[in-house]
Amino acid sequence: MSLSAHAESLKQLASTIPDSDEKWVKVQTDARAIADGLRTRNGPVDNHTELGQSSLPVALTALLQASVRERQTSRAGTPSAAAFELLRLGANLCMDHDANRQRLLDAGYISVVSNILGSCWTHLPENSGTSTYSLLDLKVFKTAVGVLLNASVGYEPVQKTLLAAGTPLTILRVSSSLYPPGEWARALSSDVAGASGSQEKLDEWKWRSGLSSWSWRAIDILTDSGEEEETTTAPKEPIFGPDAIPSLITSLQGFLAPSKSNISPFVSPADIQVFIQADLDSLEQVSMLFESLSLDSESIRKVIAAPDPSSTPLQALVRFVELAEPPAYWDDSRVDGKDKQKWEKSLGTCKAALIKAVVTVAGEDKNMDVLWDDKDGGGWFVKKMLAWIRTHPKAIGVDYARDDLAICATLALGNLARKDSRCISLINPPFSIVYDLLPLLSPQADLKMKHGAIGLLKNLAQPAVNKGPLGDSGIIEKIIASKVWEKSADMAEVVQISAIGVAKHLCNGNLDNALRLVLSPADPATTPTGTQEIETGLDQILDLIKRSDSIALQSEATRVLVNVIKSLWQPNRSATGDSMRSNLDVIRSPIGPVSPVDPQHHQRRREAMEKVTDLDSTEPLAEMVGRSAKYPILLNEGVMALTLLSHTPTGAHCALQALTTPLPFNLSPSGVPSPPAANTSATSTPVDMLTIILRNPDKNFPMELRANVCVLLNGVVRSGKAHVKLVEDIKKKTMSALKALTEPANVGKGGEAETNGSNPQKILRSTAQKTLDTWDAITAPSS
Repeated sequence: MSLSAHAESLKQLASTIPDSDEKWVKVQTDARAIADGLRTRNGPVDNHTELGQSSLPVALTALLQASVRERQTSRAGTPSAAAFELLRLGANLCMDHDANRQRLLDAGYISVVSNILGSCWTHLPENSGTSTYSLLDLKVFKTAVGVLLNASVGYEPVQKTLLAAGTPLTILRVSSSLYPPGEWARALSSDVAGASGSQEKLDEWKWRSGLSSWSWRAIDILTDSGEEEETTTAPKEPIFGPDAIPSLITSLQGFLAPSKSNISPFVSPADIQVFIQADLDSLEQVSMLFESLSLDSESIRKVIAAPDPSSTPLQALVRFVELAEPPAYWDDSRVDGKDKQKWEKSLGTCKAALIKAVVTVAGEDKNMDVLWDDKDGGGWFVKKMLAWIRTHPKAIGVDYARDDLAICATLALGNLARKDSRCISLINPPFSIVYDLLPLLSPQADLKMKHGAIGLLKNLAQPAVNKGPLGDSGIIEKIIASKVWEKSADMAEVVQISAIGVAKHLCNGNLDNALRLVLSPADPATTPTGTQEIETGLDQILDLIKRSDSIALQSEATRVLVNVIKSLWQPNRSATGDSMRSNLDVIRSPIGPVSPVDPQHHQRRREAMEKVTDLDSTEPLAEMVGRSAKYPILLNEGVMALTLLSHTPTGAHCALQALTTPLPFNLSPSGVPSPPAANTSATSTPVDMLTIILRNPDKNFPMELRANVCVLLNGVVRSGKAHVKLVEDIKKKTMSALKALTEPANVGKGGEAETNGSNPQKILRSTAQKTLDTWDAITAPSS
C-alpha cells in the first residue's frame, strides 16, 4: 500500500472522526506507515512535498485533536497509540521542509501539539519523577516535543508562534517534571527495581531522558530566536520569566539529595552513560539560564532574592554552590574513570555559572536591603558569605580548599557593600572582616581570588573613617606583596585597576597610608644594601603606568600619585574636599605641619617627599594633563600635584621637563588620537594643554581650574628659574594667554557667569596678574 493510499485513508477517517478502537487502530496503522516512509528523502518521489500539498495536514490536525479528547475516555490506550503515530507523522512531514512547516502551522497542528504538552503539565502530580505515567504517555510527550523541535528549526513563523504562546515555559515544566536529574538512579536501583530489573522501567527512563534532551534542544532554538529578534528591534524580556524559576531549581536537586550507588545490574554501562549525560546536559542548561536570566532581567533578580529565607531561590543556588557534589553512582564500576573526570569538570563549570548568578543577584540595587538584614547580624546571606571567606584560609594548601566559595563571597559582599554604613560595619565587630581577607591576597592566590578580595576592599576603603584601620591592618603591604602590579599580572587589568583603586582611596588624605605605599618594600624580606634602593608599592605603580597601553589604567594609577603627593605635602588635608578648589593657599604654605610632631615620622615623610620628587612622578602627571581634555577633574588633580612638587628647585626642574616633553604620538591636547608627527616641529606637549585651558576656547573649563593653571605656571617658573631654556619655552607658549586673562573683557569668556566683578573672575584675573608679575621680577642668570 502506497503512502498516498495511507494518506487517503487518514483523510477518510478524519472526515467522520473515529468512534471505535478498530478505527483508532486503523489511524495508528496508516499514520505509522506514512511516518516510516517519510523518515528518508532520497526516493524517486518527493513524498514530503506531495503529501504536504494535499489536505493531509488538515486531516492530521483533526485526528490528533480527536485523539486528545479520546484519551480522557475508557479507550485511552488506543487513541494514545494513534496520537503517538500521528505525532511521528507530523514530525517527519515537516523535517527540513519549510513549506510543510507553514502548512501544519496554518492547519492548527502546531497549536494542538503545544496543547498536548500543556495538558501534560496541568495534570502532572507534584512528584512526577515517580509518577504513574505509562510508557505510551511518555512516548506521546517526547514525540510532541520532537514535532515542535522539527517545526521550529530555522523557521521563524513557527518560532514566533511558540514564543507568543509561552511554549518554552511549558516545555521546561514538562521536561523538568518528567526527568528530574538523578531520579533514574533511585528508580533503577537494586532496592527499587530489584537485581533482575524491569525492561519496561528501563525503557521508561530512556524515553524520559530522551524527552529531556529534545526539550533542551527546542528551548535552545527558541532562545536563540528571541535573541536574534532583539538585535533588530527594541530589546525584549528573556523568554523565561520568574514563573520558570521553580522548574529550573528542580534540576539542581539531584546533585544535593543523597544518591543511590547500587544501580541494578541489568542497567548497562551504555545506559548509565546516557542517563548521566542527560543529567549533566540538564544541569548545564539550567546553570547557563540562571546566569543569563540574572544578567538580563531585573524581575528575575528580585524573585531569586525573595525575602522569605525558607523559600528564596537564592538559598537553593547557594546550597548548590556549596554542597553539590558528584553523585555516588559516578563511582559505579561500570563507569569509565576518564568520563568521571570530564563530568566533574562539567559540574565545576555549572557551579561557576551559578556563582555568577549569585553575584549578579547581590548586585541588584533593589536587593541590597533584602539581602542585608541589620537586625539579624547581616541576615542569612551575609552570614553565609562571611563563613565562606573565613573558612577558606584554614583550607589553603590542602585538597579541600574552595577558592570558588571565597571568590563568590567576596564579589557578593562587594556588591552589597555599596553604602558607607555597611562598609564601616564590615571592618568593625561583629564582622571584622579585614583580617580574614589578608590571606586571600597571598602571592600564590589565584587572580580571581585576588579580584574578589581587592574589589571588596576597594569599597571598604572609601569611607574616611575606614582608611586608618585598613592601613593599620597591613592591607597596603599585602597588596604590594601580592604581585598584582607586576608584569606577570598584566593580563588581569581589571584586578590591577581595582588594586589601584584601593591605594587611591587609602592614600587620599591619609599620610600614614601614603608613607606605606611610597616606602614599604614590595618584598617584606628585602633590606637595602649600600646605595641600592628597594622596590616599593609606588615603584610598582609607576612601572605599571609605563608598561600599560590602557588610558583608563594610566589615569587611575596617576591619581594614586596625586593623592600621595597631596597627603605628603598637606598631611592635615581632609580626604573629602572640593576637587576644583584653588591652589592659592598651596603657594603660601606648600608644606603643611604634622601634628603632633614625631621626629621619626617627620623624617619618613621627608624621605617619601624626596622619593616622589623626580621625573618618574612628574612625567605621568604631565601626561595625564596632556590627555585629559574631556575630564576637568583629572586636569585639576594633575595641575595641583605638579604645583606641590614645584615648590623646590628639584621638583620644579622635573615639572618643567615633563611639561615640555612631547606627548606620546597617540595623545594630543585635544584629547583626540593623532598619528605621529613626521617632518614637523609642532609636536604637542602638556604645556600646550595648559594654554588651551587658559584660553578656554570651547568654554569647557571651570574658572577654578584656569586659576590653578596660573598658580602652577607661577610656581614652576619661580622655583625652576635656573633652567632658562625650559622656562623660556613655558613662557613663550603661555604668555599671551595669561595676558589675555588680565584684561577684564576676556576673563568671563569661559562659560561662567558674566556678572562684573564676580569673585571667581576677580580671583582668576588676580592670579594671572600675579603670575606675570612673578615672571617679570625674575632675572635670568647670566650664562
